[in-house]
Amino acid sequence: MQIYTIALGVIKDIDAMQELNNIPADIKLIKWKSLFQINCACIRKQIKESLFVHVQYYIKLDKIDEGEGCVKEISSLSSLCHRMFYMRGLINDARGQLRLAKQYYNDASLINPYHFPTCI
Repeated sequence: MQIYTIALGVIKDIDAMQELNNIPADIKLIKWKSLFQINCACIRKQIKESLFVHVQYYIKLDKIDEGEGCVKEISSLSSLCHRMFYMRGLINDARGQLRLAKQYYNDASLINPYHFPTCI
C-alpha cells in the first residue's frame, strides 16, 4: 500500500512539473521578478530597522557623527520616512540645535501624525 501511495505522489509531481513547463516563459519571468522585488523590499526594510537601532545606540554613546552617518544611509533607502526625520531630530537635539531638531520633529509628524515618539 505504501509503494502505491509513493507511486501516486511521484506521478502527481511529474504532472505538476509538466504543467509548470506548459506555463509561458514570460509569465515565469514575471513571477520570478515579483518574488525578487518582494525579497528586496524585505531586505531593505530590515536594513532600515537595523540602522534605526544603530542611530539610537550611537546617540546614547554620544557618537553623534556615526549616528548621522546611519541617518544618511536611511535617507538613501527612503527619503520620505517619518522615522528618518525623527532620528535627524534626535541627532540635532543631542547637538543642542533645538530649532533644527524641532523642525525635523515637525516634518516627521507631518508625514505620520500617529508616530508616538514624535508626538511627545
